[in-house]
Amino acid sequence: AAAGQSPPDMRELIDWLQQGAGMQLGPIDREYLRLRAERYAQHSLVGARVRLHGYVGESNELRLRPRGVLRATARSPRALLEQLAAAVATGNRIAIDDAPLAESLRAALPLALCPYCRGDSEASAAVLVDQIEATLNPEWLAGLRRELAQREGPIVPLFVSDDGYALEQLLAEQTVTINTAAVGGDPQLLSLAD
Repeated sequence: AAAGQSPPDMRELIDWLQQGAGMQLGPIDREYLRLRAERYAQHSLVGARVRLHGYVGESNELRLRPRGVLRATARSPRALLEQLAAAVATGNRIAIDDAPLAESLRAALPLALCPYCRGDSEASAAVLVDQIEATLNPEWLAGLRRELAQREGPIVPLFVSDDGYALEQLLAEQTVTINTAAVGGDPQLLSLAD
């Protein structure tokens, strides 16, 4: 099994957080976010590949890949930066609900991190909710759940941080099966068709 690895932009994010992030954060919040981003960087599974057992003449592999766009419902800079760190660690982008907060973040972000904040909330594959904000605003959380339940199309999961976001939930599983017997036992022949 090949482990996932932290996206290279995590280092940029961690350095930016350490320098102050330009988001009017106090020293305690800055240190908290830097440590959280370090933890996310160490535990990222994006790109992990696990060989699965299968029949003779078949190659099976489980891959973990980004979900795509995560809807960031944060209402404070600290909560938003944690949601951004979870997204960068998993190779996802975020669509930010709070427009003024989104503008401040885009104005402060280093250029290399700007692509992570360009998501369409209508196309979001999951919703991120800060634990403190959810606890302080139970009616808002209930309304958000109702809104998601009424949406057409696939079910969109809602993830509330609980001592951070569970990064494995922010990834999608992909199973790749190659019938090596059909190509004379040579999986490289399949790649020629691509």
